[in-house]
Amino acid sequence: MASKSGTLTWTQPPGPTCSQHLFSLTTRIDPCSFIISGDTKFFLFMNMHAEFKWVSHKMTPKAWVLATEEYSQHLKKKQGQGMITKNPQVLLQKLCDMEPKLMER
Repeated sequence: MASKSGTLTWTQPPGPTCSQHLFSLTTRIDPCSFIISGDTKFFLFMNMHAEFKWVSHKMTPKAWVLATEEYSQHLKKKQGQGMITKNPQVLLQKLCDMEPKLMER
């Protein structure tokens, strides 16, 4: 699409980026499974963190898988069938991001 100055401009269409689409095609993993975004997902994560006392250094890989399954089940109840099952790495990363902030309080 050309602008008034004669240069071409590109606007990103809604949906996944080109690299996310390529990742999805090559791995068959939805890139959204690696993201906790939005209030519903974030507050569900924080509530479950408090309820189940998730602490990154005390959890085994199996515990992360079980926690992720539990999180995905709770999320499915809140959002319905269209939600994307999360990858255990996303819970670990979110917890590692939040723990220092929680310790400062």
